[in-house]
Amino acid sequence: MTGPAALTLLLLTPAAPVPAGPPTAAGTANAEKATEFGNMVYAAAMRISTQRRDAELSNLAAGAVRGMYEAAGQSVPDDLLKSLRSAKRHEDRMTVIADARTRLATAAPLRSVRAHMAALHGFRHAFDPLSGLATLRAGGGVSVEMDFGLGFELDGVEGQRVTAYRLERQIAAGSLPPTGLFGLPPRPDTIASPASLPWRVRRVVPESPANRAGLRPGDVITHLNDAEVTAATADRLFQALADPADGYESKNGGDRGGRVEIQVRRGAAAPRRVEIAPERHSPTNVAGCVLRGDGTWDGMLDPDHKIGYIRVGTVEDSSTRAVAAILADLTERGCRGLLLDLRWCPGGYVDPGVEIAGLFLVPNAVVARVELLPNVGGTPAWHQRSVLNSPETGPHYPRLPVVVLVGPETLGGGELIASALQEGGRAVVAGQRSAGRAAMQETIDLGYGGLQFKTTYGMTLRPNGKPRHRTPTSTPIDDWGVRPDPGLEVPVTPAVATQLRVWAEEHALRAAGSRAAVPFDDPDRDPPRAAALAHLRKRLGPPPAPAQN
Repeated sequence: MTGPAALTLLLLTPAAPVPAGPPTAAGTANAEKATEFGNMVYAAAMRISTQRRDAELSNLAAGAVRGMYEAAGQSVPDDLLKSLRSAKRHEDRMTVIADARTRLATAAPLRSVRAHMAALHGFRHAFDPLSGLATLRAGGGVSVEMDFGLGFELDGVEGQRVTAYRLERQIAAGSLPPTGLFGLPPRPDTIASPASLPWRVRRVVPESPANRAGLRPGDVITHLNDAEVTAATADRLFQALADPADGYESKNGGDRGGRVEIQVRRGAAAPRRVEIAPERHSPTNVAGCVLRGDGTWDGMLDPDHKIGYIRVGTVEDSSTRAVAAILADLTERGCRGLLLDLRWCPGGYVDPGVEIAGLFLVPNAVVARVELLPNVGGTPAWHQRSVLNSPETGPHYPRLPVVVLVGPETLGGGELIASALQEGGRAVVAGQRSAGRAAMQETIDLGYGGLQFKTTYGMTLRPNGKPRHRTPTSTPIDDWGVRPDPGLEVPVTPAVATQLRVWAEEHALRAAGSRAAVPFDDPDRDPPRAAALAHLRKRLGPPPAPAQN
């Protein structure tokens, strides 16, 4: 038998590593688990190579072994490296992966599903530094890790820590097979919480239940429903907070029934109790100046000169509508100029970024160009597009004067927007040079627990076709990122940059309808924004005369 059918059979047939000596019962069990593990990891490598013609199976297998040893804090043994170099057949590579897992059987960082994750994340060594195992995020969104349906995230509950927790919960519930796990499958009461102690709030999602309840980043949660959060209770309480089967989530549609009561400590202030009703909510990543009581943003920063302000965070599907809504309101009120703040835009999806840039361009204008990596394979829709154009329909504001604010934390989609407006002659750029991130990525299902591997398929280029991606060998004089226009570069110290970001987050969390002052209300306390505002005022000239009754 040859061809795909034979290969499928091969992946299901154990190819056990040769034990060092006569196997004991425990050794036999470990050998069987290691073989399962090697088969599972290699099957994932096959999935990747099917979609990526440039991915050599030998390099993926070597990356998996390297990933495990890196996670264990050890160097790959020379004899394993030799075995990897000499492995030519599929079963030989699976055997080397299984052998590596056997040797690392007692490594604590590879306990349970973490060995799988380390091996799969190790595939990144066959690609670029931006590739790797994707995080299992709440609802598939790009800007929420795990917020419990409440709208707050805890220190530690992010990245691969939360992915491991989700997988172990699936295994404990019996919905995911414990393929290749050493030892017993995790029981619900033995799964460690990913949250650091104490439970410190890392982030509050704007306009979420937690935001409306008054939670703020830095708050410490000391009690959950009258139970104190301690080292002895943290695992059980986190499970009650996070797991639908054991916490407060109903079976009829996913929203949790009942209210969650927590006790919060903030600095030296007296602890206070907060009740939060869980609900479905979408992260809000676009802000103006003041959130009105009806949930809409007032974006008028300078009412005298009629200058508006819009800040964009993660670029998601809802972002275009949010920006367009603020623009429509500003236009109706006679807006003469706009500050578009992208300083804390970490990127996001390509299409919404193109749409946001298109709001300020004429229809069908070039927003960016695409350069595909050679021999990547696959047929995603955007692979057929070499030019990304602004939408032909929808609102357009091609004559509104714009100053775009960027900085070192402006990545990906934020840079795409800024470069499109700068090179299209639609805006000047102020602030500091952006990060230089232009990778376009797709995810590949790895066939286990919903895990996906993100790989770079290409790069977005400037409208003129020049690159803006910063590579490991790029120097400061190379042409990467988005640079401020002459006279509009405004250096700030790292301490000031951190303070400005904290103030911006505080501003986004101000309650709807509240007029309570926060530091970010005052642009004079924000040097880049003050410089951009001064530039616009000078360009626009004197403020318009007040309307006569």
